[in-house]
Amino acid sequence: MTQVVRTLEVDAPRERALDSAAAFFRERAPNFRVQALGSATAPVELRYTLLDDWTHLVRRHAGLSFKWRPQTRAFPRFGAVLTVRPRNGTSTLSLEGSYDPPGGWLGRLFDRLVGERLANRTMDALLREIKDYIERQPPPRGGAA
Repeated sequence: MTQVVRTLEVDAPRERALDSAAAFFRERAPNFRVQALGSATAPVELRYTLLDDWTHLVRRHAGLSFKWRPQTRAFPRFGAVLTVRPRNGTSTLSLEGSYDPPGGWLGRLFDRLVGERLANRTMDALLREIKDYIERQPPPRGGAA
């Protein structure tokens, strides 16, 4: 199993960032396209779930989990948790996920040589897409950010 951990700063407070990230997935599920190689994309079946934060009475959600199943065997299934951490009026998107490379030992070798870097680029592209979506959302009514 290969682990992927990526982070990205977003110019939005935590609650707005998390609500917008959930809307990003809601608008795209169940059919989604992820960056594969270069500008090429691959279709995947996407599922997501909001994770409730039962440890804190004010926060509604702690993050969201998502997974996708590619429509071709050349790409692995992927599962991750996306959390949003507050940071001085902005937020940090943190994605932690994993996948099993397809193709047995040959797939694992490819993953060590090239695939893991491709997976990191794919997750970086996904985080940039989520960031762009969040930052395009208008602030809530009443002027609060």
